[in-house]
Amino acid sequence: MSKNAIGVMGGSFNPIHKGHISAARYAQKTLNLSKVFFIPAGIPPHKALPEGSPSALQRLEMTKIAVRELPFAEVLDIEIKRHGKSYTIDTIYELKKRYADTDIYFIMGTDMFLSFEKWYRADELSRLIKIAVVRRRGQETEKIREKTYEYQKELSADVIIIDSPVLEISSTEIREQLRLGKGEEWLPGDVLTYIERNKLYF
Repeated sequence: MSKNAIGVMGGSFNPIHKGHISAARYAQKTLNLSKVFFIPAGIPPHKALPEGSPSALQRLEMTKIAVRELPFAEVLDIEIKRHGKSYTIDTIYELKKRYADTDIYFIMGTDMFLSFEKWYRADELSRLIKIAVVRRRGQETEKIREKTYEYQKELSADVIIIDSPVLEISSTEIREQLRLGKGEEWLPGDVLTYIERNKLYF
């Protein structure tokens, strides 16, 4: 892999959890990334945040807390500062200005990958990034293979599949568990403390 390469993890991080951290670790190691940027969305373009969600600044703070344990990670607030919806392509263009001669790997899970063609200006975006799909070993292998072929053919996408013991949990499931007084095992300890202190998701 390129020695001059960075990774990007985007999303609402509502809340950020151990699955995100695990995916970042495996992608960084597998792709030899000098840095992985976590970029919380301000206003997600594909779906509205659930009612009662933490503010953008609270989601940003939780993300900063969570990545303290990752020496290669940095949190950027460029999407939260941006007015209107947070489109990935705008973020990638901004990063391209800062890191002109650097490969950018957009790190995503299976669900995000399978719907990539619906992203805003996906054809243009696919020419700017390399798509790094972090999946659990054997997870939806056939679907991923089909989509990889489709994206390569129709979008000229550069797709890399990373097999790893990714934790099978979503932010939606964690929010539900937190409402029931459960789910602490899925969260970095300091993130759970922040959630409890600010009475989030309860």
